[in-house]
Amino acid sequence: MKHNCEIIQDLLPLYADELASPSTRELVEEHLKDCEACKSALDGMRGEKKPVTAAAPLNTVKRAMRKRRVDAVGLGVCLAFLILFVVFAHISKPVYLSSEALPVTVREEDGKLYAEFSGRATAYRITTVAEPDGDEENEIITIEAWYSLLDRWLDRSVNTVLITEDASSAGEVYYCNYADGGELVPLRDKGDTAAGGFMLERLVLGYYLIMAAGAALALGLLWLCFRGKRAGKWLSRLFFVPVSYIAGHMLIMGTDTVSFFAMRGFILILIAAAAVYAVICLSRPVLSRIISDRRI
Repeated sequence: MKHNCEIIQDLLPLYADELASPSTRELVEEHLKDCEACKSALDGMRGEKKPVTAAAPLNTVKRAMRKRRVDAVGLGVCLAFLILFVVFAHISKPVYLSSEALPVTVREEDGKLYAEFSGRATAYRITTVAEPDGDEENEIITIEAWYSLLDRWLDRSVNTVLITEDASSAGEVYYCNYADGGELVPLRDKGDTAAGGFMLERLVLGYYLIMAAGAALALGLLWLCFRGKRAGKWLSRLFFVPVSYIAGHMLIMGTDTVSFFAMRGFILILIAAAAVYAVICLSRPVLSRIISDRRI
């Protein structure tokens, strides 16, 4: 019996893998009817038997293809967003109106002060600044007026706007002529104080651009020094942050580094830079796979 069990257990792997011949299978099955030890050995083999691994490479390929599709879709979405956002930034860009044909006038009515805009203006901004002594009688009011292509397409316009409920407390009123260098054109004076002046363009965007260029240069040199090392991987990611900001600035502002409306430009640049960075991060693995596929 012992010798029979040894022979049967030698045949059990073939039987478990269904590779035994019909006669061998009959012999093993006949033995298993009366031998609990061999039956337990067969159960152990079947319990330890690994599933067929022929599908494993196929699953790996499927996962790789799925990742490629996700990366490609993400890249397409980011590119589409970037293009649409840059187009939006340019068609909504303020075009300031010149004072040659004054786009706004000021009038008093029933003790109130109003600003009347011409049909060219589609948007405005009114700012009140008190004199250093805090005397409201000498406060200065500045008015900005502009249009944008988007506003024109949407048929927007500005007509009459209330400046203040108490015209007597209002001081000088100026129109900010950003179209001609920021000249302050008097619209209302209270005697001999309205002499005009200039509003200066903000230089902060130029400073940010210089800082981004310096950061890109420093990180690029560090990346070259640590390339191939673990730190190089993180430096490569950091390198594209200032590069993305520079690209965002060029897409939104072009080569201009000064602006009367710097906050708007800065916010738009940051959003464009984030989209550019996403495009770079998603395009790098896609491009590397395309290059490796061509080499194969």
